[in-house]
Amino acid sequence: MKRIRLFNIFIFMCLNTIAHGQSEKVFHKPNDDALLYYYIDPMVVRKDDASTTLTVEVTTSGEDITRVYLDDPDETHLVDDGTNGDRVAGDGIYTATNVPTNTDDMTLVFGSYYSRGPDVFVEKTGGSTESDYLRFGVVASGVNYPAVQLGEGLSATQYAFFIEDPEGVVLETPNWPLGNVRCGKENFEAAKKLYSVLPDNFDFIIVMPAHTIFKPDIYGENTPYFVRAKNDIQNIGIDLFDDTADFGSDGRLKGMIYHSWGYGSILDHEIGHSWCADIGESLTLCRCENSYGNHWNPLSDIGGQMNAFLFHPDVTGHLKNNGDGTWRIERDPSNNSLYSELDLYVMGLIPSSEVQPVNILVNPDLTDHLNVVPESVITYTIQDIMDAEGGERIPSYADSQKEFNVAFVVVKNKAFTSEEYAYYSLLSQYFASTEQGELSLTTFYHATGGRGTLNPDLGVDTVVESKDTKVSGYLLNQNYPNPFNHSTNITFTIPRPGHVTLNVYDLTGRKLSTLVNGYQDVGYHQVNWNAADVASGIYLVKIKTDQFTQTRKLILQK
Repeated sequence: MKRIRLFNIFIFMCLNTIAHGQSEKVFHKPNDDALLYYYIDPMVVRKDDASTTLTVEVTTSGEDITRVYLDDPDETHLVDDGTNGDRVAGDGIYTATNVPTNTDDMTLVFGSYYSRGPDVFVEKTGGSTESDYLRFGVVASGVNYPAVQLGEGLSATQYAFFIEDPEGVVLETPNWPLGNVRCGKENFEAAKKLYSVLPDNFDFIIVMPAHTIFKPDIYGENTPYFVRAKNDIQNIGIDLFDDTADFGSDGRLKGMIYHSWGYGSILDHEIGHSWCADIGESLTLCRCENSYGNHWNPLSDIGGQMNAFLFHPDVTGHLKNNGDGTWRIERDPSNNSLYSELDLYVMGLIPSSEVQPVNILVNPDLTDHLNVVPESVITYTIQDIMDAEGGERIPSYADSQKEFNVAFVVVKNKAFTSEEYAYYSLLSQYFASTEQGELSLTTFYHATGGRGTLNPDLGVDTVVESKDTKVSGYLLNQNYPNPFNHSTNITFTIPRPGHVTLNVYDLTGRKLSTLVNGYQDVGYHQVNWNAADVASGIYLVKIKTDQFTQTRKLILQK
């Protein structure tokens, strides 16, 4: 049986982030026996908002602890004596309140920020110390995404769906943030809640907790994985099946990604598991003794986002052909990790004729990572690979799907804040954008070389009408896609009915198009600007009501 639904990529995630020069890591190191895990509230703050402070709770073993402190300029000490915000004295949970949110040490990601906070240290009797670092999300001042309240703890912005889960049912975390997450494997609550108020229009669902979820036995972080809901593509090494009913879908859903908290690193890798890497198993292209689960054989030169890494003291990377009978181990540049030709073929994004032969090295000498010499080389053409699987991909490249709808779902044990609505909406919108990427977050469009696109728009304007909900304020959303080619969608929100104008201008102020000019009802509205007859460049879209004016920049690239 070739069918494998679950892909846990703990190893890949660790290597991917290390190779990009980031300080990502599993939160609890396996050899720790005192520092178990931590909890921060809130997890998302406003940039340069000195009035917002953090409450930090560090759970320890409670044994032989001499002190717990944060390595900030004032060396803040955490207490376990029932005072200063500590809930229970002597329970091994050390607490600090009013911790400043120093947003100076931040990395700009997807138009928002990903902040590394101070390190936390746990000192034990005898002088040994265990440490970890805190991280939280930051959004710029004035960035807001109006949320529609849908009842029963459900809400949505234009680009993200939110589930309040105080009982810990959706992510199986009754002792939040502890839980053995089986989202999409045995527990389908996140998808079913999404479908309870939104139509079955999604190819992919991405589920992210609003705080890191730790496994209660080893206190390790639950890391990203992909679960296939169906496969209707023949000859790519995956059995045909349809388990969409388990998720509450009537045949549309391809799969679900569960992601740990953060900025969405390697989401492109996870979504790639809908198609990859299964083809050519009998040829040892994947799932062989040299690989990890469903990833390409690291001793091959397939490369790309779905290839397993080769380990070397000097570099962790993929094999690249030197052209003289030798190979080198090389890491793809940060934010330039595209899918390989074989990936793109099984995804239906290029024809088989564009796939170059694949080489597998036999017993290579890896001593010199720049001069890898194998005993021999096995070469397979795409025809060899297709023959091993029964033929060419069905449907063919010409008939395959190129545009996909994605629903970004966030789960929390209590009510969401405006900062969280903005943070996750920005993340969803960014992953589906045409940007190149930040850190280890590569956008799907860029990873496919511009061949595939994601649409993150949840269509909440239809939900507003059916639920008769209220809109909290005026907003002109950033157009999608942006940059765009020929046409783009522009959405706006108004909290009260009235006359609205929506015009497009060039940078000289000359009006090019009037998209809206008349009375508009309360709620979300969407219009399309077709710029087929307009030259590439930067344009402005401006909304105006009797109480509100806002302008957004449009980037047209042909």
